[in-house]
Amino acid sequence: MSWCELTAHINKGYRLGEYLTTFLPRFITRQLDFNERGDWKAAELLGEIISEMLIVRKPDFVRGQFAPIRHVVPQGVAAYLASLDKEGEISPIFFELSNSTAAYEALGFEVPPTVLASFRPYLARITYQRDDPQLWHWAKGITALVLDERAVWGPIAGIRADDPVPFTPGQTFATNMQGLLAHLAGARLAGASLHDVLPAWRSFLMVAEPMLQTRQIDKPVVLWVARFVFHHIGGAPLPTVANTYHEEIERMVVAGL
Repeated sequence: MSWCELTAHINKGYRLGEYLTTFLPRFITRQLDFNERGDWKAAELLGEIISEMLIVRKPDFVRGQFAPIRHVVPQGVAAYLASLDKEGEISPIFFELSNSTAAYEALGFEVPPTVLASFRPYLARITYQRDDPQLWHWAKGITALVLDERAVWGPIAGIRADDPVPFTPGQTFATNMQGLLAHLAGARLAGASLHDVLPAWRSFLMVAEPMLQTRQIDKPVVLWVARFVFHHIGGAPLPTVANTYHEEIERMVVAGL
């Protein structure tokens, strides 16, 4: 499936399932109810829904849809983290909350930086089974890279604790997520420019849709990578990431890819 086909598939689902007129309003109401009860579930699923909606709708439209619950993430994240044991393993449900936080930041909703930073101490404790979707592995890697937690992203990127992180501008990695993570890490350490990493981003975007279909990655991972490339490396304001993500995918669709 191509980006063109995925876009058509999402739009068809929106029409047939009355997604925007029936499901989404009910979902918003449910999240508000969770929030009023102080339940962390108020902040779950938002990252997945937003990262998909931004593929086929402009960010201004998406902001409007989620405006009634623009306030739920900080409280939901705090409630979730408070529910965790002080020690032991943490399930990948963790990513539901970190993805929601990152999506809200990308849209420009007011989320204090301390909210995303609060996930950092827990990253090393996230565990998953070998037969779990591979996407958890890469979600953990890119989240740790954004949060600059080398002890977590380093092994995922194939880099040992004391090893230098090489960087060569203009490299591409296609489906090699380990190589991409190492490249982006090296770019940050080298003070690289957006121009230096755009080939890697464009190469990744070319193959991201088939990787979505095989569950090697999910849509929030694509949004995280866009954030790192355009904000952390390129220096674009964080609230513009949603626009760039949408425009980059739209460019693929217009090109028939």
